[in-house]
Amino acid sequence: MLARFVQALERLIFGHRVAVLAALAAVTLVMGVFAARLHMNAGFGKQLPLGHEYTETFVKYRDVLFGANRLIVVVKARQGDVWQPKMLKRLNEVTQAVLYLPGVDRRSVSSLWTPNTRVMQVTHMLHWTGRVLPAQRLCEMARERGVLSLVDGAQTFAQMPVSFRSLACDFFVTSLHKWLGAPVGNGMLIVHRDRIASTWSLMAPFDAAPDRIDKFDHWNLGTYNSALQAGIAPAVEIYREVGAQAMHARLRELTRYWGASSVFRRSIALFRERTDTHAGI
Repeated sequence: MLARFVQALERLIFGHRVAVLAALAAVTLVMGVFAARLHMNAGFGKQLPLGHEYTETFVKYRDVLFGANRLIVVVKARQGDVWQPKMLKRLNEVTQAVLYLPGVDRRSVSSLWTPNTRVMQVTHMLHWTGRVLPAQRLCEMARERGVLSLVDGAQTFAQMPVSFRSLACDFFVTSLHKWLGAPVGNGMLIVHRDRIASTWSLMAPFDAAPDRIDKFDHWNLGTYNSALQAGIAPAVEIYREVGAQAMHARLRELTRYWGASSVFRRSIALFRERTDTHAGI
């Protein structure tokens, strides 16, 4: 049965070899035409899992809500830091150049110089290197452009003298267990009086919220750990006895000592600038 089928197929193909070769040539030609039209496309959409509900939601609102398929352009100063007029001018030039690149949606471009920037969060101190950023100057720049400023002072508060009024930011947040020594779980939020009325927490109060800082106090909404709060006052008392200036000076002295130690110099290399822009980490 199989042998007869093979013989019949053989007679059909080799008996009409001209027609078969012509058909194969036509198929090859058509496939070549389609292959020539293929272009490599490494677009962001090719990486999305089709049919997933998250992907469908993203595609539905991609022209309204931006955030995915982004590139980050970093402007780095070859000498000094970026917080100088020459570098800020350069940042503005790069921003303008990116805005007018082909295929770029200008609504999605954001930097210090674009009007769609609404909030600027500043990490006051980088905990890896101890570098202290010029938070006051950044907050001033943000205020000039109508941008809200939030300073994360988790590493600077209680390690060095910090003044919310001097920073002139809209919001200041910090942890109290790091350098103040309060129990873990305590934190502090400072809000500029002009921002209290327009700022709302995620948890609504029982009564109408007053335009005071206690608007964000929700201790009466459930059981809370009173032992954590009880540990704040002793930590503040001890800290006041030591003093912010003394603690900051001691930490900076230890940093200089370890950096200059011959033991450390033989085993590791320190990559950090020896300037006053560093704290004692």
